[in-house]
Amino acid sequence: MKVSNNEFASQQVRQFGRLMEEIQLNQEKISSGQKINRPSDAPVDATRLTIADHMKSRVGQYSENTKIAENRLRRYDIAYESASNLMTRIKELAIQAANDTSSDQDRKFIATEIIGLKANLLAIANTRDDNGQYIFGGFNSEDPAFIEQKPKPNLVHTKKGNSRVALTP
Repeated sequence: MKVSNNEFASQQVRQFGRLMEEIQLNQEKISSGQKINRPSDAPVDATRLTIADHMKSRVGQYSENTKIAENRLRRYDIAYESASNLMTRIKELAIQAANDTSSDQDRKFIATEIIGLKANLLAIANTRDDNGQYIFGGFNSEDPAFIEQKPKPNLVHTKKGNSRVALTP
């Protein structure tokens, strides 16, 4: 079979064009440092990369949520420990005030200290997290969990429910 010069030249031009395309694609890969520059380079790998990017994003969000939850738990622990210490001090003062050796003046000082400790307890009960939300606020963490009603110096719990942070899907 005899191949004409035109046919041979045409075939060489097509082959040269394919080689130039391949060189261009390889240069893109080299210059970008990536195996896949567009989805059509490797459709299956591109799909896997898209899924991996999505999963990475979700893991990042869960990691952030975990940090928020850990921070809140630390705040809870600190608040409970502080409140426990204050309650221990209030108990000590109550025992001291009930003692027959305490004078009326001593009892006035004790009452003043207990009022201050009560204010500290209220502040602890209305502890906020890093986002400014009340940690004991339940579903409504934008408003204080406890308020002091005047003129009666009673503490009233104003919230219901639990606060939640998504940790897993």
